[in-house]
Amino acid sequence: MTTKLRQMTETERAFLAREIDLRSHISIRDTLGHIAGDAIYFTVILGGIALIFWEGFTWYKGLSSEVTNYAPVYWGLAVIWLTTAVCCVTKAMNSYAKFKTRHHALAADASVGIIEEQTVSITEVKSFRVFDHPERIYFLLFFDGRIRVKYDYANYTETCGKPKRRHFPIHRNLTMIRFPQSDLVKYDWSGPVIRKPQPLTLEIDPKLWPEDETYCTIPWDDLAAVLSPPA
Repeated sequence: MTTKLRQMTETERAFLAREIDLRSHISIRDTLGHIAGDAIYFTVILGGIALIFWEGFTWYKGLSSEVTNYAPVYWGLAVIWLTTAVCCVTKAMNSYAKFKTRHHALAADASVGIIEEQTVSITEVKSFRVFDHPERIYFLLFFDGRIRVKYDYANYTETCGKPKRRHFPIHRNLTMIRFPQSDLVKYDWSGPVIRKPQPLTLEIDPKLWPEDETYCTIPWDDLAAVLSPPA
């Protein structure tokens, strides 16, 4: 393994510029989508619960539909809508703050113009899949024993600020171009193509999956037992 710091090439600078532009559009779109989704969810679900509760209350009290006062329902809905608005705005502000932090880090990389280049060899690959879905998670065993996690989103649309991948090839040699301020990594493959193994099905909660673009701490020989345990 060799690691060195050097100045960005024009190709790497162009790659970084595309990432900044792509993630900016995705972040704004996803933030607006989450706000709309949350507003609809809270309004419909909680509003429906409030209406059912009031109908049950009036039935229990023996009130007829002619004399039922729906003012409490309307006030309840108003409180729900107000609470929904506060939650949505808070979530949007948090999402925007994360986006700004990421954007500043990427801009800092562009300004500094220094990258970290690391060359490694891939000795083995393991693959896991989401049940009945084209998404794959690959585990790349480096010759020095580290295990790199890399998702292939296949036909997923861009989400969460991540560009979609379409069945990327895995080669024997890998040069990882890391932008230090943002920790963004560009992958340059070379050498013979490694045939991808048949994937095992992920059988654990998605919250426990190793994250994309990280080094896995699960021992190589234990991956199948941990991620795809027998039922």
